[in-house]
Amino acid sequence: MNRMKSMVSEARKAKGMTLWQVAEKSKVSQGYISLIELGHLRNKVSINVLNDVANALDIDKGKLALAAGHLPEGALEAVTGWMIDKGMSLTDLIKALEQYRK
Repeated sequence: MNRMKSMVSEARKAKGMTLWQVAEKSKVSQGYISLIELGHLRNKVSINVLNDVANALDIDKGKLALAAGHLPEGALEAVTGWMIDKGMSLTDLIKALEQYRK
C-alpha cells in the first residue's frame, strides 16, 4: 500500500491539486483521500474508489490497482494481451477477480 499512497500523493502534488480538489473531482471524501495518502487504512481501498481517484488525478488505473494490492506483481504484463483479445478493460478483470476471491 506504500506504493499506492505515494502514487496518489505524488500525482496530486504534480497536478497542483489540493485534497479538497481531488475529493470534489473524485466524489471521494477529503478525509478518505487523506487516509489513502497517509497509508492509514486497515483494509484495501475498493476498486470503485481507486477508479474514481485515478480518474480525478488522470493516473493509470491498472498501476494504481496493482499498487493497492488488488493484483499480484506481474499480473498486468501477464494478462494484457489476453484482455485485449477478449475486449476486456482492467476494471472488468479486477471485478471478476474480486468475485472469484469471495
